[in-house]
Amino acid sequence: MPHLFSKLGLLKHGVILMAMACFASAANATLMTYTTSGTIQSGKDFAGNFSHGVAGRDLAGLHYSQSLTFDPSLIASQIMPPSDHTHVTGPMHSGMPVSTITIGDVSVSYVLDKNLSGQVSLINFLTLGDTQRFDGVVFGAGGHTADWNYVWATSSVYSHKHAYGLGLGLYQNWSYEVPADDRKYPDSYVMMYGPWGPTQLEYYGIAETVSMQIASDVPEPSSVLLLAMGIGLLAARRRPQA
Repeated sequence: MPHLFSKLGLLKHGVILMAMACFASAANATLMTYTTSGTIQSGKDFAGNFSHGVAGRDLAGLHYSQSLTFDPSLIASQIMPPSDHTHVTGPMHSGMPVSTITIGDVSVSYVLDKNLSGQVSLINFLTLGDTQRFDGVVFGAGGHTADWNYVWATSSVYSHKHAYGLGLGLYQNWSYEVPADDRKYPDSYVMMYGPWGPTQLEYYGIAETVSMQIASDVPEPSSVLLLAMGIGLLAARRRPQA
């Protein structure tokens, strides 16, 4: 009989721990990926990282894509009252975001794990003045990579003639194609330089599409620990007795 109670106790605690893990997983970190893509107006690949080793290549006219995968919960956000607009803004703190830059057929991803700085702003104006509707999204993040290259990528895409009409948010999927007559000004910028200062890459691009997508849900470490403990207790209950 004591054996039975011991087994039941293990079972109960195992189930409780697994339930706690499931409950904790509701607070998992949701990673989002913001992407801007379009055509480079001017720029140069000084180091040849995106030109198959051809240093100094002129990048004008090439297609580019730059994305940032990050945890929105690490943004010190401020939400303005939704009277005539909603404005979410704040600095982006460390959390090892991943910046991916694609030029032509070459993609390179950087983990920004040292001295990260950045800014996020989502703007949903209903009106600007009496007639013009105005929306915008601003994303910028920079930091040193593991090999101490410095990467800075920013995108400031505003509506000049056409409102997005999407109700931009941090925790939702959305995509917007910039109308041709709104593609007037360079609104994307990337700069990268090496550990000792030489510029490796710099370009200005005109955005054609902007989007936000849920990248993944990452379990918190505490959730993983609770789940492992629960499984361990259940396994101990099933172990044959000597």
